[in-house]
Amino acid sequence: TANKLKIKVVYFFRSLGVTLDFRTNGEYVVDVLIANSEYVVKKVSEQYSRSVEVVNFSLGETERIKGRPISHPKFDVTMFNPTENKGGRIFFSLASLFPELKFRAILGWMDLKSKDGKSYDPALMRLMTLAHSGQDKNIYIPTDLPIPSLHNLTVSKPQFNVGEIYQDTKLILVPSQWEEAIPRVIMEASINGRQVLASHVAGIPQAFKIAGYSDNLLVEEYKNTNAWKNKINWFFENYEKIPKPQPQLPEPNLHKILLKYISYGRTSSTRK
Repeated sequence: TANKLKIKVVYFFRSLGVTLDFRTNGEYVVDVLIANSEYVVKKVSEQYSRSVEVVNFSLGETERIKGRPISHPKFDVTMFNPTENKGGRIFFSLASLFPELKFRAILGWMDLKSKDGKSYDPALMRLMTLAHSGQDKNIYIPTDLPIPSLHNLTVSKPQFNVGEIYQDTKLILVPSQWEEAIPRVIMEASINGRQVLASHVAGIPQAFKIAGYSDNLLVEEYKNTNAWKNKINWFFENYEKIPKPQPQLPEPNLHKILLKYISYGRTSSTRK
């Protein structure tokens, strides 16, 4: 519709897996392609043989994200949204391997589930799949794992003032088993002064750089539970020595990108 009306179009990639044809002479004529991490920029550039601009990460308003400091957190290890792709299987295995530590799982994507919270709403998941990939034939349904009954595991629902969750733990785990674009949870943990152990995959190293974490906190063999076990042992042995994160959130740049490509009386190369 925008093409027919000669309105310029910007497409924002926030994840991988889009199947729409955005090549210069493709089915969908788009003036500007932007993405939310350097990793996604690289992948999308290769996919479409076009230049893609990276949009700097922004937390937006931090009032509900930054919690009141707690000197003695109740939990040792916390993970958000422990689904299969997010690394929930590894998280639950670690809870079993470390009975002396207190683990906490924060359930996620509750807004995408039915009222009983036990299954994903098929209509919503179809829209999500369509929005992320441009197709709705192979609808993506996250795999929720069975939650083990462990004395040291607490399961909580999401809460609006998420800063309270960060403050009440010593460590945030991000054991992603898929290509994360740039996990927000890493930045949120950083501004709360909490440490993170995360998979060395996709856009996570860039998130670490922005959040001010040392690469020592990345897990190279992120699919290996023993690698996580060793890293957690190392973490708690050196807990007091590990420097606090020093986040360096970049200045917003979306407006600058748009001004480069879209201005009055100017026609993009895709429309010539």
